[in-house]
Amino acid sequence: MKNHYELVYIIPVKTDDDDTTPVIALISQAIQDNHGDVIRTEDWGKRKLAYTIKNVQYGHYILNVVDFEPQDVEALDDKLATVREILRYQIVKVDSTELPKKIVEKEVEGDETKKPVRDIDDVEEETKEIKKKAPRQKVSMEELDKKIEEILKV
Repeated sequence: MKNHYELVYIIPVKTDDDDTTPVIALISQAIQDNHGDVIRTEDWGKRKLAYTIKNVQYGHYILNVVDFEPQDVEALDDKLATVREILRYQIVKVDSTELPKKIVEKEVEGDETKKPVRDIDDVEEETKEIKKKAPRQKVSMEELDKKIEEILKV
C-alpha cells in the first residue's frame, strides 16, 4: 500500500531569470523512476534563505505531494542526495487523513468566491453612517438602577 509523502526542495537562484522547469521535471522523473506518483506540485516561489548555503542567498522552494511504497522512499532519498541542482530537500510522511484536508484547504483558498478585501476608508464611512442612523438614547441613573435590580432578582 502506498503512503503519502511531502517532498520539499530548494533550487538555488543564481540569477533573476532562472528557470526552474528543468529541475522540477528532473525531480518528477526521479519520483516516477522510483515507482512514485506525483499528486500535486506547488511552487512556493523565490525566498531568501535563513543562511547562505554553498554561496547562495536565495532559493526557489518547491513542494511535491507524492505517493510511494515505504521501501521506495529510501531509493528516492539516495537519488536526491546526488542531484546537484537542489540545495536542500526533505521528505516527510503525511498521515493519510491530513492529505485530503490540505488539498481541500488549498482549493478553498484558490476559490474566487472569497470576499474581497475592503479598504479602510470604506469601513470608516460605513461606521459613520451607522452612527448617524442610530441616535443614542440617554438613560438616567435611576432607570439603570431599576434595570439592574430587575435582572438581579430573577
